[in-house]
Amino acid sequence: MTTSSPDIKTQIGFIVSFLLILSFSCGREGTKEQLPQLEPLWEINEGFRSPESVIYDAKNEVLYVSNVNGYTKNGLGYLSRVSLDGQVLDQKWMEGLNGPTGMAISEGKLYVVDIDHLVQIDINNQEITGRFPAPDSMPGLNDVSINPDQRIFVSGSFSKTIYELKNEGLEVWFQDDQFRDANGLFAEKNDLYFVGYYLRKISLSDQTIQSVVTDSLLFDLESVEQDGRNGYFITAIGERPIWHLTSEYQLNPILERETFSADIEYINDKKMLLVPSGNNRLFAFRVTFSSQGS
Repeated sequence: MTTSSPDIKTQIGFIVSFLLILSFSCGREGTKEQLPQLEPLWEINEGFRSPESVIYDAKNEVLYVSNVNGYTKNGLGYLSRVSLDGQVLDQKWMEGLNGPTGMAISEGKLYVVDIDHLVQIDINNQEITGRFPAPDSMPGLNDVSINPDQRIFVSGSFSKTIYELKNEGLEVWFQDDQFRDANGLFAEKNDLYFVGYYLRKISLSDQTIQSVVTDSLLFDLESVEQDGRNGYFITAIGERPIWHLTSEYQLNPILERETFSADIEYINDKKMLLVPSGNNRLFAFRVTFSSQGS
């Protein structure tokens, strides 16, 4: 493992080259938005195997990282536990998973997507307390998100489906061809933001689907996270930027990537962005917001 801190950022100076100046906006001209800028904090480059997702456990002040380690039912997938200053506390905190991807936390339980099941883990006891199957044989489950009313949603990449956890199993909540390559989710009280091939917003009350930005600008996507200001951080598949979408739907690239960026996590009260990346790495960035526009 290699870690760095703000006092020795020269050791990870190569990350700075990733930073992309906020050079354009695809939203309204003349508006002043608080746009994010990123400062490297630390990097971990050992101990992970295809890290897909990272999530913050506020109660225990730690991070969990899902390691796919072969997207198949091989039992080799695991979760790592990492400190907020970039130390691997437990490389294999939870083992025996198949291909863990998205994660969410609620009421002391860690929910982990695992190919065709949603796995429930009691954090304090460090044990699996539930396995909730999908109704499809090959759903390609990908991400999970929990809204303030404790409704739990899971995306299915192969089945073009959004599932909801009910009655000890996953039930089809909505299925549509617009859910092509269903991937990242972010559930709010009234809406579910969804990224797959495109970004969509789905009403939780009547299931109406709304396109958020022009599809030609933002496509083939990996994850979506709230920025604490009614905007969103969005990652795209491949060697493409991490994007920021403002509350007024201005779209800006904020981090140019040389490697794949997976399912990110943003900790609003710490202004920290966590980025699982290609080459089995995890990056942390400090986020500051500054006014842009005339």
